[in-house]
Amino acid sequence: MNEKLTRSKTYLLPALVKHYNLPKQEIISFFLGIKGEAKQTKYLVYIWVKKDEGFTDYITRLDFDKDILLAYRFPDEDLYDKIMAGKFSKLDKFQKNTIIDHFNFKKENKVVQVLYRSPYLRESLEKHIGMKLP
Repeated sequence: MNEKLTRSKTYLLPALVKHYNLPKQEIISFFLGIKGEAKQTKYLVYIWVKKDEGFTDYITRLDFDKDILLAYRFPDEDLYDKIMAGKFSKLDKFQKNTIIDHFNFKKENKVVQVLYRSPYLRESLEKHIGMKLP
């Protein structure tokens, strides 16, 4: 998968992979629905895959020349809402560990520091922007 981490790839994808037991090495990309979609599709997420072996329980699929697009219902609406609201430190320990384990993050990683509200990360951000955060 592309190395650039986004909010959805960093915080949502690990929960999806764990819940549905998906083969993460086959995932090319992961993204959320289209902005402005109807409320009933709010929790739909989409993944591009190389092949569909090991991918089950999807809602729908679209086949392209070499890749496949699969739509899944995100399994935890509360987790989804927290992540989309930027409340990463409010995730429970299991959810945090799912993210850390998925990427094999070390404790020095910024994502881990965000999950656990590192005072060092906060101080460094305040220094960078030149003001105290509320």
